[in-house]
Amino acid sequence: RLASEGVRFTNYYCTNPICMPNRATLLTGLYPNVHGVRSNGINLPEDIPTITKTLRKRGWHTAAIGKIHHQFWLGPFKQKTKSAESLFSWAVDKGKKDPVGKNFPLPYYGYDDVEVISGNGTVCAGHYTEWLEERAPKIAEEMKKRVQNYDNLFSLYCDGIPEDLYNTTYVQERTIAFLERYAKGDYGDKPFYLHCSFPDPHYPLYPPKRFRDMYKPEDIELPASFQDAKNLYRHKYLGYHLKNPP
Repeated sequence: RLASEGVRFTNYYCTNPICMPNRATLLTGLYPNVHGVRSNGINLPEDIPTITKTLRKRGWHTAAIGKIHHQFWLGPFKQKTKSAESLFSWAVDKGKKDPVGKNFPLPYYGYDDVEVISGNGTVCAGHYTEWLEERAPKIAEEMKKRVQNYDNLFSLYCDGIPEDLYNTTYVQERTIAFLERYAKGDYGDKPFYLHCSFPDPHYPLYPPKRFRDMYKPEDIELPASFQDAKNLYRHKYLGYHLKNPP
């Protein structure tokens, strides 16, 4: 229904293959070389005009639920710049020094309400972790430990999480809760803008069992080039690392 009654972008092209630059472009309408987020790890300037700031000024209620990624996620490295989406800060700091948890800075790039997920798959932090703590404290503690090793974000598989506790369920539940509040009139007569963003599918690849079982590895036809080792060695990036293993 959303697709049939709304707008679908079926011929969309991006100017940068990386996540953060494109998210910044969608929010600002600017090219990466203009808004400054040329790669992952660069915070979007907080004073830059965004569609959400414009709508908010015109009386809209704005909200973001799920993955936002307008600020860096990196771990416990010395940074002059703070991040409201830092994995390590959400897992360890909990808002004591950094702008996370109760110190989350609102409005955030023009969003009145934010329920953020930093990370992907079974390696996540943010308000999602707080939701998880209420439902499965042990799983929440394991996830906090997991996010402190940044390599886990790029692993092929991590420990599984039940479907009813997965990040997709969180985004779904919190999005429906927002829409129900709006329908009840909690935001008055204001129109609303809602950014609903599911982190997955994304590394680390470990979806709930129901979805893993839908596809059997032996049924997937691999391209002829998959086992072509000589061709891999000719690849500029992969070839170098194959010849110079860590």
